[in-house]
Amino acid sequence: MKSHINRSSSAMQKGKQKADVSVVEVPAELQDILHASDASTFAELLRASTASFYHGIYHDWEYAYVTMRTKEFISEVWRLARLPDGFRLSIDLLVWFSIDVLHRPDSCFSGMLNSQCLNIYWLLDDALLYIALEQWEKASDNWDVHDTITEIETGIATVEPWEYTWYFTKSLEFLKESQAVFDVKSGVMIAAGTRLPLELVDEIVGYLLYEQELPTGDLKTLHDWRSK
Repeated sequence: MKSHINRSSSAMQKGKQKADVSVVEVPAELQDILHASDASTFAELLRASTASFYHGIYHDWEYAYVTMRTKEFISEVWRLARLPDGFRLSIDLLVWFSIDVLHRPDSCFSGMLNSQCLNIYWLLDDALLYIALEQWEKASDNWDVHDTITEIETGIATVEPWEYTWYFTKSLEFLKESQAVFDVKSGVMIAAGTRLPLELVDEIVGYLLYEQELPTGDLKTLHDWRSK
């Protein structure tokens, strides 16, 4: 009977440990992140909140834990993206997270299955894409994501070769296409000024986009895979 009680107690303790995996302790000094309204302050607090990202992970729970924490991080990045001047900071944080958090020395990311790593990257890629699509709707007439494109391409150079095709693939495609489309349109507008009718300007833009094999339709609809 005694050994049975000990085994039951041990099982309960293991169950308690597994249940604790869902508990994320945030240092008291980081609680202000919930109330920060300044984008720069919010971004710094959010970056600091990942200091103990891998603390408390139990063996065989790595994927579930990292997925949970990544989703929590992404939800806060969305809050940041919608603050004034938060768009660029939110994009920077997602790319930073993909390298400085997922690949830092105490990370278990490199030990996960390839399919599990793919799912984590997919979460980040999906978040970056839809943050960019939302911003495109609001600021497509003043679009500059050259630095973001360079940042992602720099990130690609730091990950393992087998990760290349998973690393912000959808986001990078949209960012490159949207920047190219904007550059064509703005170039024509600068050259034409107010000397040509808008209808003719649109025709010139359409011709140049076609010649450069760039999309001529609504970019948001084209890249919004959820609506397809």
